[in-house]
Amino acid sequence: MGRVFIIALLWILQMVVVLIFVQDDFLEKAMEQEQQYVLDYLGEETSNKIKQETDAWYIENIKESGVELATYNYFIPKKNSSTGLENMAPWLFTWMEGRLDTFWWAVYQVVYKLGLFFSWVPYLLPVGIASLIDGLVTREKKKHGDDYSSPLRYDYALYAMYILLFIPLLYITTPIAVHPLWVPLWGLCFCASNMILTSNIQQRI
Repeated sequence: MGRVFIIALLWILQMVVVLIFVQDDFLEKAMEQEQQYVLDYLGEETSNKIKQETDAWYIENIKESGVELATYNYFIPKKNSSTGLENMAPWLFTWMEGRLDTFWWAVYQVVYKLGLFFSWVPYLLPVGIASLIDGLVTREKKKHGDDYSSPLRYDYALYAMYILLFIPLLYITTPIAVHPLWVPLWGLCFCASNMILTSNIQQRI
């Protein structure tokens, strides 16, 4: 649980840093670069599908629902407002508007990157199932042979899976463009760790 807490804390810290220090135009350029990566390496059909689904979700759930506009109206006083807040520390509201721009670009980025990540699932799922079965079969062989389950390998594989499970969370919130082929590479590493983990589960639990 301590490792999970540390990983979760690092993820939250990363999001806070992005929202406070990263400019919205930086996120916009990073998003454009990543979309170009997808177009170049996964093809126009996949690129258009992910982008269209992301745009449709964002427009329907964020823009048309009024959520985005409501946040600006709540945190940024309108000009000629009767409250008079618009004349008090105008730099603060300018900064707040920039943070809201960054926040909504970050939301769009999360949705897009999730779409990209899950587009690989149909290809990774059979490999994951095969690695699980292979690990369980290897464990059964060890139970009836001279080999034994290694607690050290089990611990290392478990620790590796903790890190690997954190990587997708880090990916969807990181403010830089990432090559789309990282997903199958991640999937292979996860499957290998899963195979080692299941094959070295102690024979008596």
